[in-house]
Amino acid sequence: MKDKRGIALIMVLIFLFLISALIMENTVSSSLKLELLTASRAYLQAYSLAWGGINYGLGVLARDDDLRVDWLGEAWAQGPFEPEEKEGRVKIWIEDEMGRVNVNRLGKAKKRERRDRIEQLLELCDLLHTSYSFVPALIDWIDADKEVTVLSFVSGENEGAEDEYYTYLDNPYPAKNLPLEVPAEILWIKGMDKEKWQGSEETPGWEKLLTLWGNGRVNLNTAPFPVLKATLQVYSSEVIGDDLIEEMVEARKNDPFLNVDSLSPYLDKKVISRLRRSALLGFSSSIFSVKAEARVEGVKVTIKSVWERKNDGFRVKYTQIE
Repeated sequence: MKDKRGIALIMVLIFLFLISALIMENTVSSSLKLELLTASRAYLQAYSLAWGGINYGLGVLARDDDLRVDWLGEAWAQGPFEPEEKEGRVKIWIEDEMGRVNVNRLGKAKKRERRDRIEQLLELCDLLHTSYSFVPALIDWIDADKEVTVLSFVSGENEGAEDEYYTYLDNPYPAKNLPLEVPAEILWIKGMDKEKWQGSEETPGWEKLLTLWGNGRVNLNTAPFPVLKATLQVYSSEVIGDDLIEEMVEARKNDPFLNVDSLSPYLDKKVISRLRRSALLGFSSSIFSVKAEARVEGVKVTIKSVWERKNDGFRVKYTQIE
């Protein structure tokens, strides 16, 4: 009789253990499902908020009523913007893509313009401590032929790269032989790496100096220091000092450069004459990048986009969602 009672007690204990385990499993499962649902809801809210930030940025750009000139004293350049939102936070940055050097123009330029664009990039190589070979390699990445480019007017290492170079890398791939489509694609080109692309405290990165869009004219009102110096140096037989470029950068904070003649106080007459025939200079812009970073309950969504401003509105050129 005692044995039967003992067996019954063990069975009851086993039953209670199984019930407890089942309840615990359901509790953990329900908690996990709740966390997943909460995270999904937060992501959707952050995603929606980020796109709202992009539209906010475009609205700021749309209020620019003087398209003859674009400069860093205008409202769009005063970011980052942080409009008030109930369900989260969003931060918006607007940058002028045409203050940068359009590398895709290398594939379209001819004769004098092509030489000027090559020299512009070589000047940047000097300023950013990058091998000259990056420039012919960039040309080879874009052009349609399989011939390795060598710049005959440049001394030192300046050989480009085609399939023979890329297919022998540890992680091989072919040369594209087409225009670049996304900025990070530049990292695949011979002579470029992540450190040079992102820069350091001592040296600015190429990431903020190059673009894939626009007509190739650098807006001198928004160009970063290295781009402004490299562009003007192409047309000067004398070395343009950092002090002069810094003076120009300070001057354009108060008043924009309206045309080549606006540069006369800083450059001699011969340089000004050459600049008038240049295809590299501009003073207004039509391509802007808008970045929005949204946070909701610990979830972050970042949207980076590039837009072309036209008379009838904006046209998207590129979008990346993180």
